[in-house]
Amino acid sequence: VYLLNSGMGSLFLIVGAVAVLVKAGWISENITAFLVQLDITDMLPLLICAVVCMVASMNLITAPSVSLEGSSIWILQSLPVDPWKVLRAKLELHVLVTALPAVVCTAVLLAVLRVPLLDSVLAVLAVCLFVLFCAAFGLVMNLLLPNLKWNSEAVAIKQSMSTMIAMFG
Repeated sequence: VYLLNSGMGSLFLIVGAVAVLVKAGWISENITAFLVQLDITDMLPLLICAVVCMVASMNLITAPSVSLEGSSIWILQSLPVDPWKVLRAKLELHVLVTALPAVVCTAVLLAVLRVPLLDSVLAVLAVCLFVLFCAAFGLVMNLLLPNLKWNSEAVAIKQSMSTMIAMFG
């Protein structure tokens, strides 16, 4: 339930990258013609970043991660491990699951639409920073507003205030 509801963005990013590769010729011709017609060809890297970041924001792995510990959160607190290591592991999971598909999707879009190298590097960097920000924001929201009293994991994932704020924030 956790990965299915929290990691759909990664699946959509992979499917999107494959779809762009399959329809590369059509996308290259039509998108380029459309942008030339609107006279906004220099905004192409920004548009690619916006689309990829929108889909990547569908991943909410860190937003319910602390709440999923529930009433057994004391186990994590009693471990002889630095608390930051536990939180960093949750953060790294989000970044690992989201950043790789986001970078692949961004690279495929940039290559198909023939964006210049410097713009491509900056676009990939912007997408990576956005993924990191979303992961940190979700973790902070879940630390501020944890839902530790639930009967089903679906409640902690789908109905917690931290998930709602991270999703719409």
